[in-house]
Amino acid sequence: MGRPKRDASAAEKQRAYRARLAAETVRVNRRAWAALEARRDRVAEAVWAARQAGCATAAQIVGASPDTVLEALSAWFEAHAAGSCACAAPVPPAATGAQRGRRQ
Repeated sequence: MGRPKRDASAAEKQRAYRARLAAETVRVNRRAWAALEARRDRVAEAVWAARQAGCATAAQIVGASPDTVLEALSAWFEAHAAGSCACAAPVPPAATGAQRGRRQ
């Protein structure tokens, strides 16, 4: 005696397959994805241009692709937020936006 069929007909089997596929599939808004990639590329190009212009901070942010530039930029800011990097001139709190009515 074999295993009982899970689906009574081929149509039910196809519906079950489509339901499982829909549950596992991640849908992406292509327009939003393209906009996100464009912003990522813009940040990387700005860092590369600043490095070419002689910016000391941009010289510390190295990366061959926009993704690695973002990773390096994130690491640089995280290190500064943790206080592990000594900046030449710390920014006063008034210039950081903390006094401009931002929620904290």
